[in-house]
Amino acid sequence: MVAVATLEAAIPDTQELLRRAGEIANGARDRALDTEQARRVSADLIGMMRDADLFRIMQPRAFGGFELGYDVFVEGVAAIAQGDGSTGWVYSFGAVHQWLIGCYSVEAQHDVWAKDANAIAAASYAPSGKAEDC
Repeated sequence: MVAVATLEAAIPDTQELLRRAGEIANGARDRALDTEQARRVSADLIGMMRDADLFRIMQPRAFGGFELGYDVFVEGVAAIAQGDGSTGWVYSFGAVHQWLIGCYSVEAQHDVWAKDANAIAAASYAPSGKAEDC
């Protein structure tokens, strides 16, 4: 079994996290044209979201996250998207996968977060459908 770390720090309340998301929205609004022209959210905006601990909202506590609900996540996405929709979408993609990875085995979670609790990864949903020729 993989050893799991325990989060010692206090979890920010929802209002504090949304305040942080609002600050990101202001920065995203100021950079919306640059984001559009570059066709990507800048590394410094991603860093600001990481530094504000916004990717930890649904990340498991055992790996440094806050393990809060989907409702807090959605409010954070909406707050950031008010500044720039593209930045909100990119944030949502990174943050929702923290929850998905938390659904994987402890060993898989350890592979992602053991060395860096701030790691952000995109996971994959296994296709379950069957293609048919119509």
